[in-house]
Amino acid sequence: MNQMRARTLAYLTFVVALVGFSAWSCGGNKENSGTGNPSPTSSAPPAEAPAGTGAQASSAGKPGEVSLAVGDAVFHQRCELCHGPNGMGDGPGGAALNPKPRNFHDKDYMSKLSDDQIFNTIMNGKAGTGMPPWKGIVSESEAKSLILKVRSFGK
Repeated sequence: MNQMRARTLAYLTFVVALVGFSAWSCGGNKENSGTGNPSPTSSAPPAEAPAGTGAQASSAGKPGEVSLAVGDAVFHQRCELCHGPNGMGDGPGGAALNPKPRNFHDKDYMSKLSDDQIFNTIMNGKAGTGMPPWKGIVSESEAKSLILKVRSFGK
């Protein structure tokens, strides 16, 4: 009986630590969040801005610009832990989450979402899921760049 309690306690401690680490790494550090912009020598190809972003996409990754290069960098820094490196919703941080993180390759679901809905989810999070609000951590242009990145998974 004591051995069973010890195993249960060890398992619960592991799950709490995993979820805590996931939340911490997703939340980032507001003081040192950086811009998520790649270096000016980034060789990422230019991308077109999706409808509704109201900005011209650029691969330069300059602050305030919307680009796939910026979306790549911010996704890697902020989203990859839960959504996985390929946007399949299979990141290690998402393993303990229920529901699982969104798979951006689900064309049926993603085609029904407007850019404004994706923007709102990025900035305000999604109730009932592990998706945190990024308002105050991710800039508006970075969120629009993330829309480019999320849309790129469905192509």
